[in-house]
Amino acid sequence: MSGIDELDIYIGLMERQLQHPFNTRITLTDGRFNSREELYVFSIRRSEYKKLEQIRGGYSFEFWGKEHPCSIVDLRTNQVRLRIEELREERIEEGTINVDTTNIIKREKWGLQQLKEEQFLDKRRLLFTGRFSGGTRSECIFEENLNEEQRHAVEYAVGVQDVYLIWGPPGTGKTTIVPEIVRNYIHQLFQPQKLRTKFISGFI
Repeated sequence: MSGIDELDIYIGLMERQLQHPFNTRITLTDGRFNSREELYVFSIRRSEYKKLEQIRGGYSFEFWGKEHPCSIVDLRTNQVRLRIEELREERIEEGTINVDTTNIIKREKWGLQQLKEEQFLDKRRLLFTGRFSGGTRSECIFEENLNEEQRHAVEYAVGVQDVYLIWGPPGTGKTTIVPEIVRNYIHQLFQPQKLRTKFISGFI
């Protein structure tokens, strides 16, 4: 088995996602225009901050039913600074950042299409027919407030012996759990007979 059929299934999934892209809306409040820096300063709730921190895509700012292209200049737990095109209101009581993930999905689809090339045959075999040693669920200590699925991902990622893939749509907390994996893995290094090599990679 070369893995071509499996890749076609995943590519088909990407194509369906492109037909119905996943867009995230983040509410911002109490916006003030800083004329010196030519940008807006908004307040953001911590829950909204976490969503915005974990997702990447094309940004636009919606105000009174009209969307304006924008870019994030600075993001903090309670404040976000935006540069918004064609908008010069002094005060904005409430607005919305819309995050379009279409470009991310297109890059993922392109990566899967590249794997179909003959030069990546070995990588396809590793992904779809490889034999791994597996691993065990490892007891971990958490500093972030993670849900049950995120905790399981950390525990199995720390306990794996070969490869552990964590997949999730934008905004599901992949960025949040990476520090938890690293922190717990370092803790494991000090335990006898548990020394091993681990690489952590993220695609954003």
